[in-house]
Amino acid sequence: MDGSFAYAGLDDRFSFVNKFIQKRRPCNNRSNDPDFFLVNFLYLLQTSIPMSSFLTHVQDRLKVCGPLTYKNMFGGYGVYSGSQIFAMVIKDHLYFRVGPSNQAEYEASGMAPFSYSGKDGKIVRVSYWEVPEEILEDDEDLIFWFRKSLAEANKAASLKKKTPSKKKVSRSIAQVAKRLSPKKKAVKKKTSKLVSKKKTSKKPNAKKAAKKKVASKKKRSR
Repeated sequence: MDGSFAYAGLDDRFSFVNKFIQKRRPCNNRSNDPDFFLVNFLYLLQTSIPMSSFLTHVQDRLKVCGPLTYKNMFGGYGVYSGSQIFAMVIKDHLYFRVGPSNQAEYEASGMAPFSYSGKDGKIVRVSYWEVPEEILEDDEDLIFWFRKSLAEANKAASLKKKTPSKKKVSRSIAQVAKRLSPKKKAVKKKTSKLVSKKKTSKKPNAKKAAKKKVASKKKRSR
């Protein structure tokens, strides 16, 4: 059993395993190796994970699309062109990002989107459709479908950046409310002052009227 790591090149997180084991081979004697447990654990890790033949085939076929990277994702792999994900490999199936510009091609080929059961038991369908086998095996068609898929992925990413999230909207509303609240308090204070002034202005008028009534009664009595 050699020390070549099955997933080397797919995920940077596992690259250190292969390098470490190449320097420190597993041994049966603890006294000869201070890192006995670590070395043997990593060796078992790298030799126990089976490599998917379909994944290696997809890697080989997608070489015509340029430099790509593969990252662990939801029990499968996400396929990236630069920093943009455009495809997924899940359970020996290749899925490309689909949108208005290329969905009809997948439907015409009898393909379906990737789906899974949600928390409520409802089936959730995502915008990734299975790539037909004949497309995967043809270089020209594969490049054409890849370019359309990458374009749809870039569109979706740009739309996400433009549309603000619900949290941001709620925060902005709260900030506006805080700004307006002092103004409302100031308006209330002004109105209360005006009302108090009116009340105080009415009191002397009433006293004057009472004095006038008393004076008029005295005149009549005379």
